[in-house]
Amino acid sequence: MSESVPKSPSNAQVLLIYPPTPEPTFHCLFTTTALITLLTLSICGNFSQLALQYYSRRLRVGNSDSSPNCTQLYIGILYIIQFFFALSLPSVIVDHLVQIWMFGMITCASHFVLINVGRTASAWLIVLLFYDQAVINGSPKPSENKQRKIFFHSALFVIALCAISIFPVFKYIKLVEEVIQEDYAKDVVIHIRTFKCLTTFGRGSQRLLINATAFFIDYVAPLAMITVLSLHLFWYSKTHRVQAKVLTRKMQNIRLTIAVLFFACHAPHWMAVGCVILSDYLDFNPAGWQTQFLGDAALFGPYLMPAFMWIPLSALSTAAQTQTKFYNTSASTLTAPCMSNLYTGIHITAVNNTPSDSSNSSLLKQESRERTVSLGQLHKGKNVQPLKYVRMQSLTTMKSIRQQNTYSQSKNVYPVKNTTNGNKLHHLTRMLTVDVSNI
Repeated sequence: MSESVPKSPSNAQVLLIYPPTPEPTFHCLFTTTALITLLTLSICGNFSQLALQYYSRRLRVGNSDSSPNCTQLYIGILYIIQFFFALSLPSVIVDHLVQIWMFGMITCASHFVLINVGRTASAWLIVLLFYDQAVINGSPKPSENKQRKIFFHSALFVIALCAISIFPVFKYIKLVEEVIQEDYAKDVVIHIRTFKCLTTFGRGSQRLLINATAFFIDYVAPLAMITVLSLHLFWYSKTHRVQAKVLTRKMQNIRLTIAVLFFACHAPHWMAVGCVILSDYLDFNPAGWQTQFLGDAALFGPYLMPAFMWIPLSALSTAAQTQTKFYNTSASTLTAPCMSNLYTGIHITAVNNTPSDSSNSSLLKQESRERTVSLGQLHKGKNVQPLKYVRMQSLTTMKSIRQQNTYSQSKNVYPVKNTTNGNKLHHLTRMLTVDVSNI
């Protein structure tokens, strides 16, 4: 008689165990170390920049008539999205190291939700950075209510796109259990099993439709919108150079850097998805090294985005903040030469009551290095009333006045109220003559 395969009794106890962890290879250790580095950069970088946004009070609709109205809010939301996107990385690191998904179904579902929502929201928030500039160009002085409506409508639009993108993925998320070995002992059945966190789209047209929809929403449509808006902003800067107060080449270059970084980081993921879909319809079998290279690129690419995108986002936030302060001080970098506005009055009062040094440091580079403002050149008649106060738009001029006043006071030179016009002019010229060539 042939020997039959032993069968476990119906009342046998089933013992579920995980397989032994294999010895990690050099490639596995290198990949794990790199992922841990990306996790550290993502968490620390985005959280620190978000804290800076909060404590510097930038997370609000811009109140300047010439500044980008919602740019700072979009940047703050991008920091939050990138931070939560990076939170999906620890489970990936453990799964890559031990080759087993050990965190259950809830963590599996949250992993895919964070990945897909983060990818969709990041793409369209970057689009809104360009759109915000286009809105300012079309309406240089939007009201605060209009700014808030634009922001809330944009937020609802991004939320709707995220829901459309995540719904089919959330429906097909599965925690697949695979028994790789089954052993029998006396009244005990040993199942050596492993788990995989997967999206079971199936094969054929269903997988093609779901991935094509996600590819269009997350990649093609944002890329097309950014291209159109960039061409519009470039054309506007050429044809409306004087009126385009907000459009600066520096901010546009930073926005383009953010967009290029996003699309470059997610390109390997969509290439890997395309290879999987091609294998369903064609005899497409890439070589082993090609599969490994594409798999590593698809693994690292999306997580390079939160690890490094906070750097250009921080530069864009700083540029937008500096630009807001600049346009609150001067009307335009092209039309305002930062000249002094001097008003005449009865007495001389509060010469030192000038704005603080933090008003706008960027004007130091815009103003001429060899300009001398002298009150002696502004007064030619004898019957000239004394100056009441001085209002300066340039930080360089105000700083020089403050330094000259300090020097004059150390020499016991003070404003004189009841002297002749000639003496008044002499003392004022000595106090307020500004030479910015040495600053």
